[in-house]
Amino acid sequence: MTDTWRMDHLGFYGNKWIKTPAADRLASESVIFEDAYPESLATIPVRRGYFTGKRVYPFREASFKPWLRSKDFRSWCYGWQPLAPNDVTITELLKANDYTTGLVADIPFYCQPGSNFHRAFDSYDFIRGKEYDKFRIRTTPWTAEITGFLDNFRGVGWDEDFMPSQVFRSAMKWLEHNSWRDKFYLHLELWDPHEFWSPSEIYWRMYNPDFEYENEEEELRLINPSGKLTDLLPEDLLPYEGMRDYPWVADYTERQIKQVKALYAGNCTQTDFWMGVFLEYARLLGVLDEAVVFFLTDHGTSLGEHGVFRKPQFAMYDQLLRLPMTIRLPDKSYAGKRVSGFNYVHDWPVTLLNLLGIEKHEDMEGVDVMPLVTGEKEKLRDYVITGYNNFVSVRDEKWHYITADRRRIKYGPEQDRLYDVPKDTEMETNVIKKNAPVVKEMNSRILKLWKEYGLEYKQP
Repeated sequence: MTDTWRMDHLGFYGNKWIKTPAADRLASESVIFEDAYPESLATIPVRRGYFTGKRVYPFREASFKPWLRSKDFRSWCYGWQPLAPNDVTITELLKANDYTTGLVADIPFYCQPGSNFHRAFDSYDFIRGKEYDKFRIRTTPWTAEITGFLDNFRGVGWDEDFMPSQVFRSAMKWLEHNSWRDKFYLHLELWDPHEFWSPSEIYWRMYNPDFEYENEEEELRLINPSGKLTDLLPEDLLPYEGMRDYPWVADYTERQIKQVKALYAGNCTQTDFWMGVFLEYARLLGVLDEAVVFFLTDHGTSLGEHGVFRKPQFAMYDQLLRLPMTIRLPDKSYAGKRVSGFNYVHDWPVTLLNLLGIEKHEDMEGVDVMPLVTGEKEKLRDYVITGYNNFVSVRDEKWHYITADRRRIKYGPEQDRLYDVPKDTEMETNVIKKNAPVVKEMNSRILKLWKEYGLEYKQP
């Protein structure tokens, strides 16, 4: 499982200019899913959905608030909290069925005090130092976020020192010690290609070979784009408080935008390279062809589309929401098959359990996606709903709708957006004013979901 890997930045999903040979080879041996979505964003809500097989959205504010200002767990949006004591995880179910379980990850929130995503793992290796991880004492005179990054990355100079190498090499050691077992579950997670976008220079120069930074300040600004709210806002968006935290492309030159894209592409290629090393090692050990292998991510990112960088909650477009997801079966069944049909992150653990012949827990709400693969079903659901803090999107085969929870933020109905996806794949033309019945139906779907959980959803 990776973090922030855009679907359209993988060769097997059609990208022609970014080098991802390891992921492409794995996909050629796997089933490829075209319509995978998160039901909630961002990092931690997605992982809660994966580990529990349950929806996180609609968000239950009462369970979230204790963590909002917790000293032991960094929460910043609804649904961003540790696993609850009464949650039953896929790891616990596997362990109860005699699987040896291992976790290798550099996700900075996993190693925070108060986090408990590592429970039921027989072993866990946290690769320290990513982003907000308080790995080293702050010493550099920059903003807190940049300071943490600079201090954590002191001494990193060679490709093998970077996090993808460290994570995959740790996973290789785990396989070396456990590949003889008949039943094991290795949960391998990478923060890359999440920002800060700072791959080894050899990777980003593949995509922007002649670029030179003007100074250190520019380099720091581009590896983690930041900026102020400008006057050049999209016409259908008015300012609200959450917008101040995200960089607008209008603050950057064309030269700088090109470098941001090269940095992200370099992160993708660096991650792919070390994934290839790991997968080849698994082949040599003889375990790859006996294992079920999932490749997936939690969300994507914006690289200038709709005027922004990174993942602002109001920019709930395909760049954030459409997820790469593949399953490699032991006998390479259905290798290379592309499967349409909406599925969620919390479907994936249920699917894995079914493939292993383990009954899902009664609390798990996800469904098995394999009937889409075998042809038993043409679809699992008619639409998907994704919640992201104060915003929510609804997607069906024709329409993509984005709205806001106006109980909490100043955001009028005139700022909602609706796109006719088959006619407007880039979602550039808001057609909400001409399609009132569609908007009514989209809102009714959100209301129905909330009612299913005994919650009230009001839009003033």
